[in-house]
Amino acid sequence: MIQASQQMAEQKCEPQETDGSVTQGYVERFRATYGRAPRVLHIGNVANYAYVNAKLMRGDGIDADVIDPDFYHIMATPEWHEARVDGEYGDDFLPRWSQVDLGGYTRPDWFVQGPSQLAFAVLALRNRGLVSKSKRAAARMKFEARILAGDFGARERWFWTTRAPLVRLVRGPMRALMRAIDRDLLKACALETPLAHPDDGLDFIASYRGMADLVSTALSSYDFVIGYTVSGVFAATAQFDRYCTYELGTLRGLPFEDSDLGRLTRWLYQSAPEVFVTNVDCIGQAHAIGIGDERLTPTLHAYDLLMMATPRQSRLKELPSTSPIFFAPARHHWRDGNSSWLKGNHIYLKALGILAKEGHDFHLVTVNWGNEVDLSKALVAELGLTRHVTWIGPQSRPCMCDWFDASCAVIDQFNAAAFGGAALDAMACGKRLVTRYDAQAGAAFFSSTPSIQSCNTPEEVAEALREILLDRDDKAGVGLQLQAWMAREHGVKQQLAGQFNALERLLHRFPLSAK
Repeated sequence: MIQASQQMAEQKCEPQETDGSVTQGYVERFRATYGRAPRVLHIGNVANYAYVNAKLMRGDGIDADVIDPDFYHIMATPEWHEARVDGEYGDDFLPRWSQVDLGGYTRPDWFVQGPSQLAFAVLALRNRGLVSKSKRAAARMKFEARILAGDFGARERWFWTTRAPLVRLVRGPMRALMRAIDRDLLKACALETPLAHPDDGLDFIASYRGMADLVSTALSSYDFVIGYTVSGVFAATAQFDRYCTYELGTLRGLPFEDSDLGRLTRWLYQSAPEVFVTNVDCIGQAHAIGIGDERLTPTLHAYDLLMMATPRQSRLKELPSTSPIFFAPARHHWRDGNSSWLKGNHIYLKALGILAKEGHDFHLVTVNWGNEVDLSKALVAELGLTRHVTWIGPQSRPCMCDWFDASCAVIDQFNAAAFGGAALDAMACGKRLVTRYDAQAGAAFFSSTPSIQSCNTPEEVAEALREILLDRDDKAGVGLQLQAWMAREHGVKQQLAGQFNALERLLHRFPLSAK
């Protein structure tokens, strides 16, 4: 099976080269007017979309940075996207990168992640030309993040966590000194004229307004800000005009919730000057909360297609079964919560239950992560699937690719009629894909429909999987068709062109001073 997957990898279609006329033309026009490249800040690195989008923009000549305040989840770190994570990294939400082998990888300095005040202070001090203070703030930010994660050697970890009276006596003055340093750094970030906020009763953004002066200084040298999910609120409360919100399924359910997060989402997207919608099923949701087409841009998910096309050697020592493998990487969350989060895992599990009763030979590999793993495991047992299923731990992206390559098909999600990162990975790896997809809505994003097997019910999923099992080696070439579709429809040019058009519209509304 591994040999077959390696042969498949050798047949991969290379991403098509583009002439860059849209993307390069935008940067060249900007340089001609302003004497430099555009400067873009991406805020909020959910699922590494900000990191990948910034990486693509930097490859196209734009000065792009990322800030990820107060969020450290493994899937919001460059390490998880770029490196083979070998070893026990600790908590998914507070990984200890110094404890694992990353193959020499170090994150770039244009990616800033840490406690929000210190993270924005790093940018603010850098933008004010206070280089030494900016470096000091960066060191403090990294140290505080390490304390949160306990990312030290055994002795250091003991020192910062023990409740021994004598150690606490020493530790107290050290923390007091650090707080004094922080106050000095933050004072250097202060605006000469503090921002004024109207008393409009928007209590759900009060905490962000408390940081608005600092954030305003941090954003002052950027031309544009792109805020992912609800992270655009930093730009909005700092009264920064040229910002875009970037939807990642955020509009499916959150704007309609009677909660502070729901009210924040609705207010932010209703007031944002430009909105990027990345999911085909969320166009209608955007219209439902009053976002007109004049400020709505259908935008492809930021995706590193060139990384997927790079030849790689599988590091899987053995597979869990000689049976055809279905790989289902979507997090397990299918019963409780709003539609922004749900994946519909129960639908494909019930489909596999149908196949098992019919006596089909298959094996499922799925990932042990998500809010409702226990519910899925209980359903697996109830359906008599236990011997057919292998649970693996969360995998960094390079490691995850081994499982894509080893599978005969990928099963994604069935709650939303759209595809995200896992579906894109499947197609880029040349794998058949079973998921739910609205081809009609997809016409706003793509010029053609990918040959995925779109399903809504367990019975439909079971039928699609039967078809795959009858051609386990994909002699029909469906996977290669999907790979060619990705190269044609989801290249860098297609991903960036719409965003650049929106940025140009922002410049017309909120002009910069020319050189």
